[in-house]
Amino acid sequence: ADAALIMRMAAGLPLLPTGTQAAMLATEIQQDGRHLVLGVVSGVSGSTIEIPLTVDRAEGVAGIDVVMGYDTRYLEYEGVETGALTGRFEIEGEDLGAGKVKVSLADEEGLSGGGGELIRIQFRIREDAPSGLRTRIALVAGRLSDQYGRDFATSALQEPVSFKSGEVRLSYTVYLPLLLRSR
Repeated sequence: ADAALIMRMAAGLPLLPTGTQAAMLATEIQQDGRHLVLGVVSGVSGSTIEIPLTVDRAEGVAGIDVVMGYDTRYLEYEGVETGALTGRFEIEGEDLGAGKVKVSLADEEGLSGGGGELIRIQFRIREDAPSGLRTRIALVAGRLSDQYGRDFATSALQEPVSFKSGEVRLSYTVYLPLLLRSR
């Protein structure tokens, strides 16, 4: 989130909204807030899965910081990439150890609107993970900020950000016998 502000400084862009722009931002505040949601995906042991992180209202978002928690007994962190909405954003994923991953994204301009996918985080399901298991991917912390580095929840914007954790469901592997007929 602060990276968005630093990027604006480096580009010589204004650091604070001015005049009409400030008035427009003030009137756009919605009381229901924004919602970050991690997806629910299925996979089999040994496979790599991608879990999307989506937002329902992306307008004005220029900085994203999230921390996710996962069970290392069943999953291994592999990486993260930008989503459909954030292709031009700078992204960094960091494995914090102990089953936590931090992801940060930033751009000098805010997103134009709508909702959609912010990131896709990749995990490998461990070979010894039991079929039928459901394991949670917890969205532990998150912060959205605008192009001026203002946190949507704690700044004058006063837009709460809610979180919904995701889940990985391990499918059952079924092996069928192969029968050959001779003629």
